[in-house]
Amino acid sequence: KQWYQRRVRVDLILVSNTHKIGLLYVGPGQTNEVNILRNTYGSVRYVEFVKSLGDVIWLANCDQKTVYVGGLDTNGHDGDYTISWRDKTSQVVFHVATLMPQHDTDPTSTNKKRHIGNNFVTIVYNDSGLPYQQGTIKGQCNVCDIVITPQPNNMNLVYFHSVMKTKLTDL
Repeated sequence: KQWYQRRVRVDLILVSNTHKIGLLYVGPGQTNEVNILRNTYGSVRYVEFVKSLGDVIWLANCDQKTVYVGGLDTNGHDGDYTISWRDKTSQVVFHVATLMPQHDTDPTSTNKKRHIGNNFVTIVYNDSGLPYQQGTIKGQCNVCDIVITPQPNNMNLVYFHSVMKTKLTDL
């Protein structure tokens, strides 16, 4: 029986590189964590950007033996859908704040932050009209923000904020 239990656990290990990336929408004039995390929708350009990142997956229908969900609950607590990209060797799941439900009983969006704040990389779609400050969304693991700012003529300005919080030898 013990051998069988160990075998089952090994069978649940995905045979690909897995990554999770946070995705935030910053609306016009927004500058603080609570307002940004409470967004439940974004601009038309934001939606097009999100759709370009990968496939929409229905969390309730995911076979976690083959689809990496990056800790998202598949029973609806973290939303019904997310975005996923995959090829033969890698899978990326996006923790999309606007696809996660916003509950009145969670005024500071703690549930969204427990996912977004624990990703090494966060993509910030900045529609605020203001510079995005790294550290706006506080977390234990945030090392790199990729900030996308829409520009005229359907162009985007992309820049990176990166901070190494620990030495690689400490990991």
